[in-house]
Amino acid sequence: MNRARGLGVCIVAAMMCSCDPIPPAAKPSVTDAEREENRRSLYQSMITEEGCYLNSLDYAVRDREFLDRVLTRLLTGKNLDAMILSDKTYGSAGPTYEIARMMRDAPQAYAAELRTPDGLARLEGLIADRFAHPAVEMQRGVVKVNYGHVAAKLALDDHKRIVVNFLNSVHLDARHQWRRKEVDVAITYQLEKHPNANGVELRILIPESGRNTTWRYEYLRANNLTSVYHSP
Repeated sequence: MNRARGLGVCIVAAMMCSCDPIPPAAKPSVTDAEREENRRSLYQSMITEEGCYLNSLDYAVRDREFLDRVLTRLLTGKNLDAMILSDKTYGSAGPTYEIARMMRDAPQAYAAELRTPDGLARLEGLIADRFAHPAVEMQRGVVKVNYGHVAAKLALDDHKRIVVNFLNSVHLDARHQWRRKEVDVAITYQLEKHPNANGVELRILIPESGRNTTWRYEYLRANNLTSVYHSP
């Protein structure tokens, strides 16, 4: 009987040993789709009027390399996947809201990155490209040309505001105006390109002392004169 009891114990032990081990719980991970969706949401939240130069989306730096630099600033040494996982994981203190927090902070981080040497250089390039390719339309026989912001060297003032560095901006004269020779060349070019036009109007933005001053140069064939206006 003892022998039979011992045999039964061996059979039970053998059955227990033959069972498959319970696999460990799979570690949570971030899919490529989740990562890209969160990255795109962060990019979109970075660009607001308040964070852009002159509070205008017309001067928003949007290239991927720059936005990645803003994201690095937002992560403050952390990993994006870790932030996403943190929001997906329910610990003893409940879920976290790391992505939402970064989205709230994104405009400030964007503005700060824009004030770095790299950010200023990218902004200068954006403005220069628009200046080199002005918007042109014909209205009532007058060629209207809008150059946007004058191509200029940018810098930070004592209050960390982005301003035009007039001393190092080649398109501006000592009076902080668009060089008259360039104005005359631009008018002549448009007159030659549009021989039937009655005149030409050039517009250009030259911010100074906190004011976004738009200069207007009007030329009429009838009197062969160029009139200059500015506002405000």
